Amino acid sequence: DNMIPKLFVFDLDATIWMPELYTLRRAPKIGKEIHIIPEALTVLQECEREGFKVAVASRTNKGAWARQLLKQVKISETTTLESLCGDPDMIQIFPADKQEHLKNLQQATNIPYSECIFFDDALSGRYGNCERVAKLGCLSIHTPDGLTIERWRTGLDAFANGKRGIVIQVQIPQITLPCISMAMPFAALLLNGEKSLESRNAPIFKDIAKQQCLIRVGHKDWKYDQKLFDKLNIPKKALELPRGIRRGDIAGICHVGETMPKTQLSDDDIERQVLVSFQASGKLITHISNSKWFSKGHKSPGKPGIYFAQVPTHLLSPHVSSR
Repeated sequence: DNMIPKLFVFDLDATIWMPELYTLRRAPKIGKEIHIIPEALTVLQECEREGFKVAVASRTNKGAWARQLLKQVKISETTTLESLCGDPDMIQIFPADKQEHLKNLQQATNIPYSECIFFDDALSGRYGNCERVAKLGCLSIHTPDGLTIERWRTGLDAFANGKRGIVIQVQIPQITLPCISMAMPFAALLLNGEKSLESRNAPIFKDIAKQQCLIRVGHKDWKYDQKLFDKLNIPKKALELPRGIRRGDIAGICHVGETMPKTQLSDDDIERQVLVSFQASGKLITHISNSKWFSKGHKSPGKPGIYFAQVPTHLLSPHVSSR
């Protein structure tokens, strides 16, 4: 039946489960460090009921962890994700271009690319799995928020309508807001709620007073005073990024208050709220409040000073976390 794909290929990280394995420091377990995206599980259960041929294709460099997790993902009482795939050749996990994974699957199954459907959260660019796989002739379905019922049905409908060799994208609503790129560990300290004043020599925050501002985690580190941090009892964890966030990501949001000369505050207030000494701080201070991490980072290039950036609107939903 040309209306139904002969092979269903699923990415793993951020498609079947969260968080992505590269963000973890030790071997994870399902239900603890890793959770299955609920609608993805529903899709896998449908694949089992319908007897669909299933494969996984992951470019993670944590292959041993991923293979152990496949044994732990319970599709039903008697079926795991590993057993749903069946033949070991249906499990392609290694760091390389996703075209290599699909080529291996094609050789193992003799199923033409035009009879395959592929689900992945990465669209284009350096890690553009969807676009790369579509060039082989597969139908690729972009799943930026993980595998959902909507993405699943959209993919099946597109395949039944003869779509091949293209990417079916989801249109994600965006919002444009002021943004600042901050060096580590001060970006983490601000979003973890330890830092409530920004110190600068120039009034860069003046024009966005009483507005929200996105916080991007820069790639560079800024020297900090460990003795001062010890004096203030700053916990080590407050200097770290949470899971799902990495350098180069727009990672959270805060509310910008008024800017004033630092001389209006005492030395102790500067130390406690800026987290640098009075002498090392800039001439101006700006109040920062309501700092929140996003549930996942949004990769974005940085620029000097305050600039405007776009992020998906769903990142600003009430589920973002205050730290």
